[in-house]
Amino acid sequence: MNTQKSTVNDRVLKIQIKNSQSADQFELRLGLLRFITHLTHSISISEIQEAEIDKSPQVIRGYLADLIQLGYVQKDSVWTYSATEKAKQLFGVK
Repeated sequence: MNTQKSTVNDRVLKIQIKNSQSADQFELRLGLLRFITHLTHSISISEIQEAEIDKSPQVIRGYLADLIQLGYVQKDSVWTYSATEKAKQLFGVK
């Protein structure tokens, strides 16, 4: 049984990794929002996957769910999404 305690350096490294992952996820969501906001039509998850984010449909769906909850993206149909007026105002898109 290994009862060795983690060192301060180990804990700092874990925090740095966690913060780095959070920043990466934020940047992916922001990039996705910017991409969707500048479109003139609705877009599907598979189109997002091909054009913008090379992630699984489940990951993209999670990002979209977060953006919907925040009021920046809306679901237009079962398969398609678009930016809300709130997102368009944020990026100055008409």
